Amino acid sequence: MSRLRATWPALAALIIVLLVPFVARSRKVAAPHATGHETLIIITANNESIRYEFERAFEEHMAREGRNVRVDWRSPGGAAEIARTLASEYASSFERHWRFDLHRRWTAEIAAGF
Repeated sequence: MSRLRATWPALAALIIVLLVPFVARSRKVAAPHATGHETLIIITANNESIRYEFERAFEEHMAREGRNVRVDWRSPGGAAEIARTLASEYASSFERHWRFDLHRRWTAEIAAGF
């Protein structure tokens, strides 16, 4: 019984820490364009200075066109890593489309053909 009393505060603290994120999160669900701007996601291996110059010029150009566009940079690594990431995403999307939209059986031959 004394051992249970000794572990009770630690157990209570653990439960509180696990529940705080759920209680503290916002109950509002933001609309996709609630921020008032569009987002362009770019996957690149370019350095920060190139990204900065492109972003500045692109956002200025789009502002002249009457559109508020922000650039979201993704840099998973070098060009080879980006190619692997994209190939994986395309293959996964194709398999999902094949299986769940077309309701066809996914086989090794289909995967190899893709």
